[in-house]
Amino acid sequence: MKTIKMLCILLIALVNNPAAAYEGEEKPVCKKPKFYKFDPYQKKGVVEVPPGSEFSFHASNYTKPESIEVAVKKIKTPVEVENRNSFLIIRGRLPESLSNTFARISIKGTAQLGCKRIGAGWLVKITGPEAVGEQQQNPDTAKPGAEEDGAKEPASESKSPKASATTGD
Repeated sequence: MKTIKMLCILLIALVNNPAAAYEGEEKPVCKKPKFYKFDPYQKKGVVEVPPGSEFSFHASNYTKPESIEVAVKKIKTPVEVENRNSFLIIRGRLPESLSNTFARISIKGTAQLGCKRIGAGWLVKITGPEAVGEQQQNPDTAKPGAEEDGAKEPASESKSPKASATTGD
């Protein structure tokens, strides 16, 4: 009887030991940073914003705050990172130098364990000073006779910077 009990104890000890040996060797799972709640953003179409507008987005809490890099149309942009314990809020401003163009707000960040997520971001249309002025002008208050000249001049003005930008390169 004693030998059977000893054999059972020995068998249990042999079965449990290999399982205990692997317990400490698990590799940590690397969670990639996630970026979400982009502002300004709209699901359909592209949101229009003036130069220098503020933008913001959230990042998961396993993102290293000091590793977050933001570029607007390949121009590195300074941002403020606010830690809210369960997530990060990142805020910045669009460069004043960009106007009358589409720009991608690109985000890069590294996870606490070293994983990288590249390619997050969203597209905005940055309006120009003359586009803002055209929206505010009321056609009912325009001078009679200036209607034809006013309609032709803004169109030629808006085309000339594009033409000079393409021929200057």
